[in-house]
Amino acid sequence: MDSKFKIATFTLSMGIICFIVFEFAGSSLDKDGILSEPFFLIPIGWVLILVSMILYIFFAITKK
Repeated sequence: MDSKFKIATFTLSMGIICFIVFEFAGSSLDKDGILSEPFFLIPIGWVLILVSMILYIFFAITKK
């Protein structure tokens, strides 16, 4: 496997890990009724998956 594709695969796996961690971390309510959850993992996961798809396409097009 080309090292360029390893970068895209690593980025994709990190995005998937963000979603898995979000599911297993869970949510909780404080005494004051404030919801505590790791919501920041969702947009980070989507951005990493989007970047990996762009990298896959870019590396596939420019590979000669």
